[in-house]
Parts: sequence; structure tokens; C-alpha cells
Amino acid sequence: MSNSKSHNTVRWLMESAIMIAIGTMLSEFPKIDFPLGGGLTICSMLPLVLISWRYGVGRGLIAAAAYSLLQLVLGLNNVQYATSALMAAGIVLLDYVIPYTLIGLAGMFRGKAKGPRLGLVLGIVVTFLLRLACHFITGWWIWDALWPNEYGWTGPVYSILYNGSYMGAEIVLTGLVAWILYSTPLKRYFDGEDLKQGLIHVGKFDGVLFFADYDDTLYNSSHTVSPENRAAIRYFMERGGRFSVATGRAHRTFTPQIEKEDIPLNAPVVLSNGAAIYDYAAGRYLADTHLDGDAPAWLAQLCREFPGLGFEAYHGEDIYVHNPNAVTREHLSRVGGAQILAPIGEMPTPWSKVILQQDEPYLRRVQARLLSLWGDRCEAIFSNRYLLEMTAKGCNKGAMVDRVARLLGIAPQNLYCMGDNQNDIPMLALAAIPFAPANCAREVRDWGARLLGSCDEHAVAQAIEILDGVY
Repeated sequence: MSNSKSHNTVRWLMESAIMIAIGTMLSEFPKIDFPLGGGLTICSMLPLVLISWRYGVGRGLIAAAAYSLLQLVLGLNNVQYATSALMAAGIVLLDYVIPYTLIGLAGMFRGKAKGPRLGLVLGIVVTFLLRLACHFITGWWIWDALWPNEYGWTGPVYSILYNGSYMGAEIVLTGLVAWILYSTPLKRYFDGEDLKQGLIHVGKFDGVLFFADYDDTLYNSSHTVSPENRAAIRYFMERGGRFSVATGRAHRTFTPQIEKEDIPLNAPVVLSNGAAIYDYAAGRYLADTHLDGDAPAWLAQLCREFPGLGFEAYHGEDIYVHNPNAVTREHLSRVGGAQILAPIGEMPTPWSKVILQQDEPYLRRVQARLLSLWGDRCEAIFSNRYLLEMTAKGCNKGAMVDRVARLLGIAPQNLYCMGDNQNDIPMLALAAIPFAPANCAREVRDWGARLLGSCDEHAVAQAIEILDGVY
């Protein structure tokens, strides 16, 4: 562990030196200078923001303090205008050392805001406003006293307008650039994934893979992933474990959750109830299966026999809807995404999966009929009491979790899974310990999963705590 810390310290020092150099160059050119000091730069503070975001506030403050001293050297001639020692100290501290050092706090919202990108921009806004406050004080106290403004405005008014003009633009520009860059593959650099890969871990969870269901397992009834679950997952990953999610959600409806909930992942994700595997690190599908080409005809027959049935058909990134009911509307509201209402015959194919929607007794009859007719060509399994999901034959969470485990070289005795409903049982059957939250369906209880607290009681964190005792 000491080797990993030493390695990261060297990287931080080297990276800080490079970022300070880049920031210094950007602070000088290109730049729009203002007549009484200050000016608009092209994101000269963003390199310091990156250090704080990647390495934490403590190291961010040290790098920012070093940068502030360099800026002081470059602007030292401004101190000569002071008419007293107190005024000189004010220029040194409030125009250079303190405002630039405060940028090192920019990473303070990492893991605390609703989504990492929002936390990044929030850190920029807050620290830049703190810098503005420092310049406001010197503008009012020192510079307006030395050179009263020609407009006859009071010192505070002129100072806030003068300093706010370039700092406001700096906030908008830097925040916008950071927001855009975080939406690119540079996100992995921002989040320090390269640092995690470079660490020498104690290896407690090396070779261990943990898959969790998403809705009502990792994602609680308040529609969020708890900080306790996130912290536990990071603990597991930092010690060599592989963590991922096996969800009924499609790529389109799960992907926004990763950023919104700041979900730590370091293994491919099973999507669409086992219809697909997506590697978010590589940005590509490892498996993408589809229902039989006759599926539209099957659904047309089912809808004639069961006129109260509604369904969603997934084609690529689009969701097509037939006969939407209250379940359909609630489901789409929860997972997000617009739907396209269309007759069955006009829905494009192939379909990755179909979600049949009604109340449970109705869907039980639909399931029995469907499997009696086409059970040799498709899967039909409940993801909750109101959703019956169809995928291609052999495509379920169990089959795809097994495929990921084989891809990563995970031994069967080191595979663990957690889920709450019937569609999770195929993957639970593979697990060395099959975990389930207390809110799980009766089928999961009766099957024999190991019950923990509910999804509102950080069940995933409880499972990782058990694994911490196993290894």
C-alpha cells in the first residue's frame, strides 16, 4: 500500500507542475486585459480545478497555493502602488495568494452533488465567486482609493461591476467548457480512473465480481442510490473487486443514471434484462441480441386475446408503445425517455426486448399463454408485479452475467449477485452467495436467497460488508 501512495504522490506532483504551467500560460495568452488589472482568460483556472477534482481538496489547495505564488511573482509590480505596508499586504493576500489558493477547493462537491458533472460545475462557480469576493474587497478598499473611478460611482458599486464583469464571464466560460469536456471520453481522466488502474492494491477482493440489480435493489424507493451504497462499492473496487449492474433498463434509460447517481462501475453492464452487455469503459456493446422476427405477430395475437394488455417494444434507442395503460405511463415516467405510439405492424424491427404491462393476475395468464405457444423461442419473466419482460431464448440476466464472469476470468466461487425479483433468479443461481433485499418478491424469498435489509437500508452496502468478512 505504501508503494501505491508513493506512486500517486509522484503522479500528483508531476501532474500539478504540468497543470500549473498550463494555467500560467493560459493566464497570460490569450487574454483580454482590463485597464485597472484583472482580465478574461481562456479557462486558466480549469487546470487547478482538475487537480482538486482528481486528487482531492487537500492536494488541490497545495497546487493552487503554488500557482498563487507564481501569479504573485508575475504581478509583483502591482505591489509598488501601495501607500502603506497594510495596503501592500492586502494586495499580496487578497489579489493573489488567497483568491487563487481558494480554487483548490473546487473538488469539494465531488460525490456530494446530484451527479458528478453538476458537482464539478458547482465547485467552479463557488470557488470563482470566492475569488471574486477577494478582488471585490481590494477593488473597493485599495484600488478605488488609489484611482477613484471617473464615473463617480461609490467604491463598492464600481468594484463589483468592474471585477464582476470579467469574473462572471470566466465563471460561465470555464463552467461550460468543463461541462462539455466531462461529456467526452475525458470524463475518465476527470474522475481519475487512470489513478485507480495504477494503484497497487492489497488485493483483498482481487478476482471477485459482484453484480447488483438496479431498481429496488441498488436504486431505492426514493429513486436514488444512497451515499452509503456508493461508498461501499468504491471500497470494494479500490481493493480489487469488480462491480457492475444487471438491469432490466435498456442502454437509453440506464446510461443517464450513471452520471445522475454517480454509480461506480468497473465491469461491463448487463442491460435489457439480459438482452445486451455494454462496456461503458470501451463505449461499445459486447453482446446485443434480438427477439425472433416473428415477435410482432406474436404480440398482435396476444393483444387480440388479451385486449387490456399494453407493451413497450425496444428497437435500438427508441421505445415503441402499444395500448399504453397506467403501468406504461408510470414505468416510462420512472425510467425516463419519450415513447413512440404506433400500431404493431408499423413498429420497426428487430426488437431487443418487449415489456408487457398490466396487473399481476392478468400478466400471469398472458405469461402462461405466451410460453405455451412460443416458450421454445423466447423468455418471458417478471421484473416486477406489473412488468413481464420478453427477450430472445437463452437471453436472461443469468446467461449474460455468466458471460461477463467468463470474460473477466472470474471463478464461480468468487461471483456474487443481488436482486429482488423473478428476473434476477437466473443470476442468483450462479452466485456463491445469492443476496436479496428485504423488499424482494415472494418468488425470490421462496427460492432461498439470503435476505438483507431493504433497498432503503443500503442493502448493497450490507452485502459488501459480508464479503469484507469472507475475504
